[in-house]
Amino acid sequence: MITGYVIVRKPAHIFDDVVGKSLSPSIEGIYYHGIDRSNWRDVESRFYQSKIPESLLKTYADLDVSELDFTGIKVVKAYHDAVAFLSIDKEMALTNELVVVASDRLNQIKGPGIATPQHITWLGYDIVLLRGWSLIRHAIFENREMSLLETIKLNSFGLLDHVENVDDFLETYDKLGDLDRVDPLPENGVYGIDYLRVGRIMDVL
Repeated sequence: MITGYVIVRKPAHIFDDVVGKSLSPSIEGIYYHGIDRSNWRDVESRFYQSKIPESLLKTYADLDVSELDFTGIKVVKAYHDAVAFLSIDKEMALTNELVVVASDRLNQIKGPGIATPQHITWLGYDIVLLRGWSLIRHAIFENREMSLLETIKLNSFGLLDHVENVDDFLETYDKLGDLDRVDPLPENGVYGIDYLRVGRIMDVL
């Protein structure tokens, strides 16, 4: 069961909007494939440019509502709606892709999980501060804190195959936060840390 569908930037385009920095989205040929890839940003930009087809405006409004639960993660539940957003124009499809996200905690917050008939290639687990950011993307791929790789092992998609031993990662992350080398975790987060399973939809129609 999945929580829903999300449109994210393709790995090589994650940092397209970063100004004044020269960032490589890969480490030794490994790209970050998690949920924190400017998700829905290009759809939002087209809304503000009045480029969302009228037939999708109601779905876009529902998408905005889906973030009011303070998770910071927007999802759509219908596959055809996600595909319609991805197909708004050629540039959207060129720089973005469709993924699914699965989490028991998100299912409790956003409603029951849904079954999907599409073939999913599971990429791995992302460590995410809900209403915040991916700790993997921010600390390792953006801030290059390689010491964290001594506590977890990233797979070929820059994610985790298993969530064991994550406590050591979080302990090291907290120490780096105290040193202002990464953004510190808030003491009173609404939902705290979650492990989101991320999958790629193959053969998007």
